[in-house]
Amino acid sequence: MKRFLTLICAAMMASATSVVAAGYPEKPVKLIVPAKAGGALDTVARLISVQLEETLGVPFPVVNVKGGASAIGIRQADDADQDGYTMLVTHQQMLVIGASGLLGFNPLDKFDGVGQTGLMENYLVSYKGAPFSNIPELKAYAAANPGEVNAGVNIGGLGHLVMLQIADGLGADFNYVNVPGGGAAKLKSLLGEFTHVAILGKGKFAGRDELVPLAVLADERSAAVPDTASAGEEDFPARFQLAFWWMMGKGVPAEAKSVIEQALGDIMAKESVQAEFVERGIDAPLHLNAAETSASLDEQMANYAASVSAISGN
Repeated sequence: MKRFLTLICAAMMASATSVVAAGYPEKPVKLIVPAKAGGALDTVARLISVQLEETLGVPFPVVNVKGGASAIGIRQADDADQDGYTMLVTHQQMLVIGASGLLGFNPLDKFDGVGQTGLMENYLVSYKGAPFSNIPELKAYAAANPGEVNAGVNIGGLGHLVMLQIADGLGADFNYVNVPGGGAAKLKSLLGEFTHVAILGKGKFAGRDELVPLAVLADERSAAVPDTASAGEEDFPARFQLAFWWMMGKGVPAEAKSVIEQALGDIMAKESVQAEFVERGIDAPLHLNAAETSASLDEQMANYAASVSAISGN
């Protein structure tokens, strides 16, 4: 019986591989985006999905699955058949909830990265009329008024962890206000002066005089917002560039992964696609292949796990 079952499993694996080799993809490939429509992750997924359909000849429908700080969508992708017809499009939120235990498993044990399409700079932003307008003033105000700087975050999410790193780097004690949702919700909270600071992409504050970017969360200033200081020059450790990753289950045949990896590379090499990325607020239309993506995932997972451990005191 054991030998029989082994032969059946081997035959099924061989069959899946031969089907892929014969002409993958042959039907629509579902793209699960574990976030609501309209955010940066959704924007990238939809931009690339159109290009994938043109390149590979089948639809790549985007399915938004929000909830559980993105855990619901990630689990749904994990539960899908390992046939190459369901993919996960995600970013660092996946690693944070994996490191914190909210997801219930290490996502890198379940998925392989087949490519990265773009990086988006993020900024610590306040509003005009706040009691500070730059990082030194924020640091001084927070020191004089411990617990009175209201930071808008999605409690337990990626932005919360980054904000904790910012506060730690400034030696500040922030009050964390739960603002569920993406950048639009954080923006509304700032404009209503319910919170003093939030982490936003450039597209949310560019051209708005009522908002004040305090720092870009990078080593150097951004060419897009050159008058705004960088975290590097202000000497605090938080760095945050949102990376957009394309993931496929560990059990998906290598041939299918290779097809998607090649297609993503071809798409991101197009000048028209790069220009559209920048126009949509994705500052760096950077492409990483599967090996480079996997290396970045491993490094960032280790960093987030260390940060979660340090914050929790474990």
